[in-house]
Amino acid sequence: MKKTYLFFIALLIFKGSFAQISLSSLNDFEDGTTMGWQVGGAGAPPVNVPNGGPNGAGDNYLACVSDGSGPNGKLVIFNTGSTWTGDWTTAGVTKITFMAKNPGTTNLTLRISLDSGGGRISVTNGVFLAAGSGWTPVTIPVAPADFTLVGGFNIASTLSNVSIMRIIHSTTPSWQGTTIVATLDLDVIAATSNSPVNEDAPGAILLTVGAVCSGFPFTNANATQSASEPFAACQGTAGYKTVWYQFTAPASGNVRISTDYSGGTMGSDSRLALFSASDVNNYATFTNIACNDDNGVNVPGR
Repeated sequence: MKKTYLFFIALLIFKGSFAQISLSSLNDFEDGTTMGWQVGGAGAPPVNVPNGGPNGAGDNYLACVSDGSGPNGKLVIFNTGSTWTGDWTTAGVTKITFMAKNPGTTNLTLRISLDSGGGRISVTNGVFLAAGSGWTPVTIPVAPADFTLVGGFNIASTLSNVSIMRIIHSTTPSWQGTTIVATLDLDVIAATSNSPVNEDAPGAILLTVGAVCSGFPFTNANATQSASEPFAACQGTAGYKTVWYQFTAPASGNVRISTDYSGGTMGSDSRLALFSASDVNNYATFTNIACNDDNGVNVPGR
């Protein structure tokens, strides 16, 4: 009997430094610092926690706390560093993604707010993060049409020259945020653009078993990890740029899946995970059959 299987390829995100925001902008907090994230006034600063991130032991993350009163009453963190400022429009940034956890007892609504020449703007539709949630992939669209003026006068002017980026909790578009007693944990904050067609399992690209492949037709550029997406068994893939493929296994014999090509467009460090599923639209039905990480011969990181 033939059976269709799905697999994803998860590639690590490059961790470089940049003169301004780009589609490679990333804060993963593995350097032990807050990577420029701070609070205003006398509020308690965010803290780099060395363990317990999306990938478990040894995975750093950023913990942010608000106490509902005084200078620390609102859940607002901001960054004025070059990784998050500059011309978002020219850079092609249309989404901010991150992993988030709400260990508190109050639901959160997360937004991105920006300021510069065109004044203050905030995303129109916040992202709900339930109280007591585990690590959850969050995607916040930040194209011009996704913003509301909150004291500013020109959204396009602000996006072309951002001087400060905020992540806030607010039930409505805002610059200041909403007073709340809360804790928000963050990791793998990244700037991305439009997603590939196979970012989610229902869009998995069909591959033909036995066909010649060089790796060049495929890419994970601008991909993100989607909500409820299953992790690979060999290691967690939280925060990786995952893309999905599918194939129909023959009635007998073995199938080899590999990204171990000297070249191609799949990056230099990847992880493969193979799944079966009874419902491609429901990640809860996915079963991890196999996983491979860093066993490449031509490219050891693949």
